[in-house]
Amino acid sequence: MIQAKQNIAFITGATSGIGKATAELFAKHNIKLILCGRRQEKLDALKKTLQSET
Repeated sequence: MIQAKQNIAFITGATSGIGKATAELFAKHNIKLILCGRRQEKLDALKKTLQSET
């Protein structure tokens, strides 16, 4: 179970691996995300995926 005092998370490396998995998990728990990654197109794809799942 995730408990957060603030419902905002800044995630680096969000386009793959642990960063992506963390972003997906936090999005499922309605935590607002600030995502950072090296490739804009992957960030855009992740944003679209997360918005469609929540």
